[in-house]
Amino acid sequence: PSEDADFALKQIMLGVAQVDPYLFSIFKSGLAVNSAYRVNTQMLFTTELILGLRADRAIKYGAVIVTAGHEIYHSLLTDPEERLGITDERVKANRECYTQHMLRAQDLYKEDENDHYLNSGESTMSEDLPDYEGLQAAYELFQKTGGLDEIPYPDLPRVTRDQLFFYAHAASYCEIGPSRNSGDGLPDPHSLGYLRTNAPLSLLSSFHKAFKCPADSRMGQLYHAAPVGRCNQIGDLGRFNANGNH
Repeated sequence: PSEDADFALKQIMLGVAQVDPYLFSIFKSGLAVNSAYRVNTQMLFTTELILGLRADRAIKYGAVIVTAGHEIYHSLLTDPEERLGITDERVKANRECYTQHMLRAQDLYKEDENDHYLNSGESTMSEDLPDYEGLQAAYELFQKTGGLDEIPYPDLPRVTRDQLFFYAHAASYCEIGPSRNSGDGLPDPHSLGYLRTNAPLSLLSSFHKAFKCPADSRMGQLYHAAPVGRCNQIGDLGRFNANGNH
């Protein structure tokens, strides 16, 4: 980034720090972890300003903090043993687990999407895994804010703050049409928007609880088809344990 961009970024950070100190700490850590993702992290500030610093926290966590977690996870995965305390063998096993999960999701939803551009799998794992881990980390932090059963917006009387988190997350991946490349002529390393939404959400027990997903629904099928705990790189956030308890 240029000196002007750095100056502007610092001014925005100061503004965020005054209004939402906790959000400021998340962004600050994202900037510090790996300079390769500074530009992406700067984009988060713009997104936050568009949403409004005083928007309900469910929207901020679902749309912005998830993305911050995504970018931070990228840099953590560059040296998982040192930064996360997990072995290469575990990384490889979880990567394979999530690859298979993405392929199952793609197969279940491809007819509804009526799109023959199917790219999920090994070639998208570098972005799929940060999507999943960033979502879990953001939701864990969101839970700690409390009031998840409250109705934040009177105009949406049937939407709890818990559900709003997931709506905000899904809305961040809305797209008119799929990307065919990354802008430089190479295949897009990201999965299509509907898969970036449905696949990771289907593994969170908190999502199923919030929306009471039937076991035979497609989201339910995806959840129960995944080996318990194996697709998580960092812990077992949002999953049932082996005894079927939260």
